[in-house]
Amino acid sequence: MVKGAFLNTRQAARLLKVDSMTIYRMIYAKRLRAYRRRNEWRIPVRAVETLKKARQIVKGSIEKPAQGDNLPNREVLPKATA
Repeated sequence: MVKGAFLNTRQAARLLKVDSMTIYRMIYAKRLRAYRRRNEWRIPVRAVETLKKARQIVKGSIEKPAQGDNLPNREVLPKATA
């Protein structure tokens, strides 16, 4: 995208496929860099793209279990007698 470009919260939410309230939470938690300009938050495009890439890496690194292999094999232990 264009260097120095900014998005508002609604545009950032659309790009990240989250609710705009999530964007506000990320801003206040300092997980997303943003600047307040009058009554509107301005979010650098680069910050949104970086977050989007990081989320893709995390999503891609989670392995799904094979079908029918939902629970790990566990050995059944006898009940303890008191």
